[in-house]
Amino acid sequence: MIRLKAILGWISGALMVTSAGAHSLAGWKALRGELERANAPADLILTLSLGWQFGGTAMLVFGLIVLGLCFQRMRGKKVSLWPAGLIGIAYVAFGACALLLTNFDVFFLVFLVPGILLSTAAALRD
Repeated sequence: MIRLKAILGWISGALMVTSAGAHSLAGWKALRGELERANAPADLILTLSLGWQFGGTAMLVFGLIVLGLCFQRMRGKKVSLWPAGLIGIAYVAFGACALLLTNFDVFFLVFLVPGILLSTAAALRD
């Protein structure tokens, strides 16, 4: 069971790290273009950029925390997946709310899927 927990964690952590890069690079480029087409003020674009990039950074850090915890478990160390479980719950909560608020835009599965995998990993008994 320890190996299954680590594998689920690795998958979810890798998805988080990958989506962080896509969020910060491709996601911001698309959003910035839409803001510029709408003639949004430059200070609004800058402020939104800072928040957007913080979101991408947080996603990257969450993914790295998960990968680090799972790496330690694969090496046989007894580390708690409690922090990973919290991250998983946050991803599930955000993904579910975003799906509901956007009339089920499948894009938001990018949060729900890793969140479910990670929450499952953290909840499984050793």
